[in-house]
Amino acid sequence: LIGQIKDLKLLTAIERLTALLLALAPARTGGATVTLPAGRRLIAGRLGITPQSLSRAFAALRPAGVSGEGRRVVIADLDRLRDVLRPAEPR
Repeated sequence: LIGQIKDLKLLTAIERLTALLLALAPARTGGATVTLPAGRRLIAGRLGITPQSLSRAFAALRPAGVSGEGRRVVIADLDRLRDVLRPAEPR
């Protein structure tokens, strides 16, 4: 429970969605197709965001190779999606 509270406070909606998708992915590398455990409204509530914010988060992840419709989500490259969670390298 403490971990979930920290995630709600410290991670953006995009990062929370990314973490959920990576947790649901059956593979460690390559591409994957995941099925959300509930409808998008319930997923948004679980992530502590509105359904509209969830839609925007999915749209923001399109360049990282995430697509899908309904409860089915296709991830083209899991490593590319993991990069969303990694902080940018200082220059």
